[in-house]
Amino acid sequence: MTRMGASDRTQTQPTFFAPFFRAAMESSSDPEVREAGALMLSFNGYYEDRDADQRYDNAGLTLFRQWLTVAPAMIFGDSIGDWWSRVDEDRYLRYQASLLLRALQGDKAGAPLAFDWFHERDRTRLLADSIKATVEQLRPAFPGKAMADWKRPIFWKYYDPAAQRPDRPVLSDDPDPPRLSAVLKLGPVMAPHNGGEGWVGLMEIDSAHPAIYSVVDAGGQNLFIDPQGRGNPHLTDQTMMHESNELKKIEMKPEDVRAGAVSTQVLDYVPAKP
Repeated sequence: MTRMGASDRTQTQPTFFAPFFRAAMESSSDPEVREAGALMLSFNGYYEDRDADQRYDNAGLTLFRQWLTVAPAMIFGDSIGDWWSRVDEDRYLRYQASLLLRALQGDKAGAPLAFDWFHERDRTRLLADSIKATVEQLRPAFPGKAMADWKRPIFWKYYDPAAQRPDRPVLSDDPDPPRLSAVLKLGPVMAPHNGGEGWVGLMEIDSAHPAIYSVVDAGGQNLFIDPQGRGNPHLTDQTMMHESNELKKIEMKPEDVRAGAVSTQVLDYVPAKP
């Protein structure tokens, strides 16, 4: 399956940080540190809203996203300010999470860092403090709610930026430009954000029935809109398929293509005489 990166390229899975979370939880007597650590460890890395209440199902997602900004600021901030994030601003593939992980791994990292970012501070204690700081930063956004219910609203992708609503937050790292189809109301103006790229494909290599499964969120070759503002009939027919992670099958064998064709047109090419 081809997919280059993801729409929020500073993110990763809590699994990589699990040993450090567990050590921080064991060393801390603060019940909130232990609860927040357990919730982050319970997050599987998928942005799921299985009950369709427009909130992600796991509060660990909320905590982990915030911790990925809190921990680097506490570890690197004394030395380089906010450059731990600014250095990545113009990059397609981001380095922040890798830098954080290598700092925590110390000399056990595959490529150990040459600089002591901790300045002889206890790493486990600092990690526990970063979890506590994450909780304190998030608490005002969920007044009166138990930590297990700190579930953030799902992200939305806006094809028409003018349609943005405060109750449907946009992903800050979403690079998609406005689409004329949405501005002209020829297709959806927004959709739940699934984190995927604009095109996703899967090739089935089979001697009997080779096929390509693909979906093109951006419209593929059907983006044509005429001067009167009329769109191609297939202008956005794959948009919602993409958001729901569906794929369409494209037959590869000529006989299968002919058998499923709705219409055909034969073009005869006659080379010009020299």
